[in-house]
Amino acid sequence: MKSILRVIVSIFKTLIGIVNIILILVIVLNILNFILLKVQKRDYTTFLDYTYVIVESDEEYLGLEENDFLLTDLRKSAVKEDLILYQDNNNVEIGKVLEIGSKDIIVESKGTEVTLNKESIIGTVIKVIPILGNILNMILDSTTFWISVFILIFTSIIQTLLSKASQKLTKETPDLVKISQEDLR
Repeated sequence: MKSILRVIVSIFKTLIGIVNIILILVIVLNILNFILLKVQKRDYTTFLDYTYVIVESDEEYLGLEENDFLLTDLRKSAVKEDLILYQDNNNVEIGKVLEIGSKDIIVESKGTEVTLNKESIIGTVIKVIPILGNILNMILDSTTFWISVFILIFTSIIQTLLSKASQKLTKETPDLVKISQEDLR
């Protein structure tokens, strides 16, 4: 009976440990994103010369769908046919490079050609990952952050109680009958 209880407690401890690791990752990502947004004071966060954008609506002319995740290299120079991120007034926009001049660049954005100053280019898209944007939006939500904190506190308490139960189960209690029989010999 004790061995079955030990196995059950061990399985629960392992599962709660995995849940705690996932919750800690969610909390760290939220804190990192919050700090980067506050420190950098931009509409987008940058980390190690990369940034990302989540497509908010289908961009059929660019072959992008809603919730696509665009990983962007801020150092990479754009060439013809590349997708780029650029700053248009206070908005970050996505465009496809049509022509590159010495000071200006012509991009297709929202179905129209736009001439930009090269300095307004934020970076070049290096990877498009479908659906990841939807997952990231859920993870980086402030409600998800607070729910994760409370669940982490709760699971940590349960994990502590399971550790104490495990210690009690593994602790050998003396078999008084066996000891008394050995003393009689």
